[in-house]
Amino acid sequence: MIRHRHLLYQSLKREIQARYRGSVLGILWSLATPLLMLTLYTFVFAIVLKARWGVESVDSHTGGFAIMLFSGLMLHQCLSEILTRSPTLILSHAHYVKKVVYPLEILSPQIVGAAFFQLFISLIVLLAGLWVTQGSIPVTTLWLPVILLPFLLLCLGLSWLLAAMGTYLRDTAHLTTMLSPVLLFFSTIFYPAERLPEAIRPLIYLNPLTPMTELTRDILILGNPPSLPMLTIFTIASLATGMLGWLSFKTLKNGFADIC
Repeated sequence: MIRHRHLLYQSLKREIQARYRGSVLGILWSLATPLLMLTLYTFVFAIVLKARWGVESVDSHTGGFAIMLFSGLMLHQCLSEILTRSPTLILSHAHYVKKVVYPLEILSPQIVGAAFFQLFISLIVLLAGLWVTQGSIPVTTLWLPVILLPFLLLCLGLSWLLAAMGTYLRDTAHLTTMLSPVLLFFSTIFYPAERLPEAIRPLIYLNPLTPMTELTRDILILGNPPSLPMLTIFTIASLATGMLGWLSFKTLKNGFADIC
C-alpha cells in the first residue's frame, strides 16, 4: 500500500466520486444522508417513543437515545458495506486480473477507504449532534484515532479474506449478506449489554461490532476513557484478523486468473 500509495489515492478518489456522479448535490449527499438519519432517529426515539437507554447522563438530554443508536449504526453501516462488497471484489475487477498488471492487494483498501470516508462524515454529524444536545464534546474524543486504527485493520483483514474466498466460493457473497443483520441485532447497538441474560452476555462480545461500539460510546458520548482490557483484546484480535486476511489473499492470489 505504501509503494502504490499514489495509485491507491487516485483509485479511492474515483471510488468516492463515482458514488455521486451525475447527482445535483454530488458529494454533499455523504453529509445529507447521516444528517437526515440522525434527525429521524431523534424524532422517532426521543419524541415519539420516548426511549431511554438507562444511563442518566444519556437520558437527561433530548435525543440521547438517538445519539447512542446512531453511534452504533454508523459503525455497522461501515462494516456491512465492506462485508457485502468484498466477496465479489476480484470477480468485478476481472479485467485487472487477466489483462492489466495491477496490484490487486490495493482493491480492498480502496473499498475500505471509501467506507471509512462515509464513517468520518457520520462522525462529524455525530459530534455536531453531541454539541447540540449536550452543549459540548468530551475531551476523551481525542482517543478516537486509537480505537479507529484497530477497526481499520479488522476491516482490511476481513476484506482481503472475503475477497480471496469469494473468488473461489461464490456462496460467500450470500453468506455475508445474511451475516450483516445478525451482526446488527446481536450487538449492543440497540440495547446495552446489561439487558441480556448473564449466560449469553459474553457471547455478544464475540461480535466485533460490540467492543467497537462500546469503545466509541465511552469516549464520544459518555466522556469516559476507553476500557484498556477491551481495547487491548480488540487490537490483538484486529491484528490477527489483518494478518490472516493478508496471508490468505497472498496465498490464493496466484489462482485468481484461472477462476475469473
